[in-house]
Amino acid sequence: MEIFETGSGRSKFLCHKAKEEHKWWSGEDNIDFKFILFDLQTVKTGIGRYSSQGGYEYKWADIVGSKLVKPDETWKNAFSVWCFVDSDDEPLLWNRHSYGEYQGFLDMFRQCYVDMSKNTDKVACFEYEKSIDLDVGMGTSKPVFKFVDWKDRPEKFVIPSWDNESAETPVEGKEEKKFDEIPF
Repeated sequence: MEIFETGSGRSKFLCHKAKEEHKWWSGEDNIDFKFILFDLQTVKTGIGRYSSQGGYEYKWADIVGSKLVKPDETWKNAFSVWCFVDSDDEPLLWNRHSYGEYQGFLDMFRQCYVDMSKNTDKVACFEYEKSIDLDVGMGTSKPVFKFVDWKDRPEKFVIPSWDNESAETPVEGKEEKKFDEIPF
């Protein structure tokens, strides 16, 4: 669908593929990054699956972290969060239901959850450290992140209106903090 692509035709979705040497992908493009920002105000948790009609299907909980009943074994725990990587200039939606990515997301979220309510006007910055193999099912991998700090939202980190009609745009004229090695 056109609404899920950037001007270049690249998908706005981010995924981590264990079978592709633990690489990150956006559409058909491999992307590398060191730092990633997460808009934790956009987090959704629930269940998801690849449906028999040939598309992804998700059901989101009303409260983040709440468990939903899985109708059958095709449904897996799922999450969704908007992010922004240091090697790109457009936001990406990390929306997945794979076991390894879900576990990586949970570990990341736990690192900053306590301070989240004190930083609603900030985005969480993480350093992507590595991926580790997990011996689950046919094998998967989990991305590992280290929390760095809360940052001001970059001007280009704007959530598309097709995902959130009430998406806020960054406040103009707000000075962005600069940190030595982090390009945000």
